[in-house]
Amino acid sequence: MPQVTRGSLVAAIRRRPLLVLVVFLVPLLLGWIYIFTLSSSYSATGVVAFQPRIDESNGRDLTSLLARRYPEVAQSDQSVGDAAIAAGVSTATLQSGLTASVAAETLNLSITSTLDTPEQALAAVQSVFKSVVAANADDPYLEALSVQPPARATEDPGPPKLLLALGVVVLAAIVAVLAALIADLLLDGDG
Repeated sequence: MPQVTRGSLVAAIRRRPLLVLVVFLVPLLLGWIYIFTLSSSYSATGVVAFQPRIDESNGRDLTSLLARRYPEVAQSDQSVGDAAIAAGVSTATLQSGLTASVAAETLNLSITSTLDTPEQALAAVQSVFKSVVAANADDPYLEALSVQPPARATEDPGPPKLLLALGVVVLAAIVAVLAALIADLLLDGDG
């Protein structure tokens, strides 16, 4: 097995510049096309706090259990269908970006919708928020307090596209150099 040195890498690149260029450009272009066509996603969140109704004297544990049904209300077919119409997206799209959960040790229901535009995310979470509050109107045990109604959507953080593009450049360069080295070793091994 021949030793790979810096000199042998440089020699392989000099002997096969066209191969290096083609193998570099193909993943580079494909990677950049993918990166720069990635769409941003936006999230909107609303929080509903529950408390026992004034005339109820249920214990904290029962109240906590009763609050655990509201994530199901938020993600019900009716609530999701109404929110999908409000956001102008399909129910499948909305369901994939909708989360609703009651935080441990609290009676706070957090509803988050993640969609392609800030308007869609906000419209969806506002609709689900209203569905939960409406469903609570008939609840004899818990009263919903609007702690944080959904007010705006924010762009989800992700790695900056420039950083991803630089990573693609480095990866494409490594692949191109390796291709030249492998071709050099295989062709020299035949001769």
